[in-house]
Amino acid sequence: MLPTAIGGRGWAAAGPGLGPFRGGEGTGPARRCRRFVLLFSERQTALPVSNMGGFTEEYLKSSGEYKLSGVFLGGRSMGSRAAASVTRQISQDDNEDFIHGLICLSYPLHRPKLLSKLRDEDLFFIKCPVLFVSGSEDEMCEKKLLEGVASKMKTLKKIHWVERANHGMAVKGRTADNIMMEISTQVFSWIKEIIEQEYK
Repeated sequence: MLPTAIGGRGWAAAGPGLGPFRGGEGTGPARRCRRFVLLFSERQTALPVSNMGGFTEEYLKSSGEYKLSGVFLGGRSMGSRAAASVTRQISQDDNEDFIHGLICLSYPLHRPKLLSKLRDEDLFFIKCPVLFVSGSEDEMCEKKLLEGVASKMKTLKKIHWVERANHGMAVKGRTADNIMMEISTQVFSWIKEIIEQEYK
């Protein structure tokens, strides 16, 4: 059975609703992993944020096309914050085995220039392995602050820094495709590593 990666996108993924997803089997580094994109939008439903984890799990498990026994959950920017919240909620419901790992791309640890108020409230309660992929010059994720938060997390974690990248993963002198290839290679290599550890 192929591993499955689930992702929420940007700010839209921070709302409490859950919309359609699109999926398929990956290509290149992703060729051995099915991928879905979940679209969260508060306009689609009045579902309380506190119930988002259970609703997301039920939605994924009820998929008629795929039989999902477990997933890697992730997102970019606020989508990764939403994914962290969902992961925490599911693990608190004693269903932690369903999520094999959490992938946070450009995690928005703080607002620009507001380094004293961190958005780390969910991270310390996560039990599954976590991968952070952030730009070394991300204005919403100061390098030393993320490393400090990660050092306090009790689960297995890894940080990959994209050198000179900002929050949007843009780097002067590099193409978007080149940067995405670096990110994709890191993500799917990490997924492969976690799966191999689970089946040893």
